[in-house]
Amino acid sequence: MIIFTTVGTSLLDNLCKITDDSSILHHRNTLENRRIAEWNGVAVKSIRERLHKRLINKEPACAEIDCVLKIKDQYINAEITVRLLCSDSVESWLCGEVIQLRLEKQGMEVQLVVVQGLVVDKKESFEKAGLKNLYNALRFEGALFPPHNTVYNLQNPHVVYNITGGYKAVIPFLTIFAQMSCAPIFYIFEKSDQLLRIPQLPVTVDFSALLPHKTILRRLGLRKGDTVTYNELERYAAVNSDYERFLLNFIEDDAEQPYLNVMGEFFLNELERTLYNLRFFCDESNKTKQKQLLDAGKRIAHEIYKHGGKVPHIDFDPINHIKEIGGFFISKQQNPHLLRLAYKFDDVTQTISVYDYIFANTDHDGYEARFKRSVQEKNSPLYSIPPNRDLIVNDYFAGREQNKEENEL
Repeated sequence: MIIFTTVGTSLLDNLCKITDDSSILHHRNTLENRRIAEWNGVAVKSIRERLHKRLINKEPACAEIDCVLKIKDQYINAEITVRLLCSDSVESWLCGEVIQLRLEKQGMEVQLVVVQGLVVDKKESFEKAGLKNLYNALRFEGALFPPHNTVYNLQNPHVVYNITGGYKAVIPFLTIFAQMSCAPIFYIFEKSDQLLRIPQLPVTVDFSALLPHKTILRRLGLRKGDTVTYNELERYAAVNSDYERFLLNFIEDDAEQPYLNVMGEFFLNELERTLYNLRFFCDESNKTKQKQLLDAGKRIAHEIYKHGGKVPHIDFDPINHIKEIGGFFISKQQNPHLLRLAYKFDDVTQTISVYDYIFANTDHDGYEARFKRSVQEKNSPLYSIPPNRDLIVNDYFAGREQNKEENEL
């Protein structure tokens, strides 16, 4: 279980309250609004090192730590990992370091995650960089993509949110992400030891309502290539009566072009997951690799469709098949990165199911053994592609061969 914990500056605040040393307050004021880029700067390094020692020695009260420990008590049988989400400030990172040390003394596995751009004194940085980097940090851990039909399970959740510390402006976004992912949310009051759990709302989202707009949503997610212009967006809005209802709130204005805001990216990715039963391939933070990984499966599906619903013979090799092993196939693709993936094909349902992949030029025995384990041990694939569903041959947004059912939606 992962406990995502937003980190504020309560440690420094409480240190100032329990010390008579006037220099502490002066040092604290010196660090205020300093960005992570200044972490080792002359004006910052010596001061943060002094404060670090004081924080370790004095051990002031810390709501973030108190909440993590109380959450741990709620799940006594869980293997817990803590992810400390720090803002792009020296103060938050300094507090995060001390929290990490104190939790590690409790025998917990802790990782510090600094979210670049997450600052509240610059609105543009917060919206365009900070929130998206926060979202990507959660995606990287698989926090936003539980398997479909997941039953809300308070007793054994994959992810838990501790929103006690950090910027208050972040809490609404984390709450939305948590509610959509059926993840418990906890909070502890600064002057109390009572743990508050935000109840899960019985809500769901009909992502099929976004299906008619998925092409323009995908293009709005691009920063180069087949992007959307303002003129094109105006024309699109004029002929789509539900534009304001479904799309307007997902779009961020920019000087050069419109693009998806953080909620737009969230709903687009969830739509993709709904279409392809996508469980998780977000450990690749490189978007080019993410795209290649999904496109690879679609290209395989396209070739099978062209060959009458049969996997082409290995010798013919139109999709760089390496071999068939124990009921699954290994495919190698080299553009733009060297990619090998393991998949199964169900000739009854005509569905491609990708179980594992690797971006590396490794020895055959190594990846074959790994792929065998993955296919045998995983209850569900990384993603599946139904027959002739939104097949992509070359480009992610062009050259699609859509089935009749989808064109009618």
